[in-house]
Amino acid sequence: MNFKPTLRDPDVLYQEACKPNGFDYYEYILVYVEDLLVISHQAYKVMETIKVAYRLKEEPSIPKTYLGATIKQWHIQKRTKQHGA
Repeated sequence: MNFKPTLRDPDVLYQEACKPNGFDYYEYILVYVEDLLVISHQAYKVMETIKVAYRLKEEPSIPKTYLGATIKQWHIQKRTKQHGA
């Protein structure tokens, strides 16, 4: 899948990605024992690829908690430079 482990934590994997609108970002997979959290514009696509290689206990879904912490989806708007600033 081309994900690479970070230098500081081999259980945090990343790869460069690009949204259809041209916005560049990094996708992440956080691994803790048997729990995975995918941070990506196309998280379901990443999970479906993982599902081909590994048997999952549950179907992929939007998480509400991860390791006891409440989480939610965030959408980051593309920032543009303001002229004259």
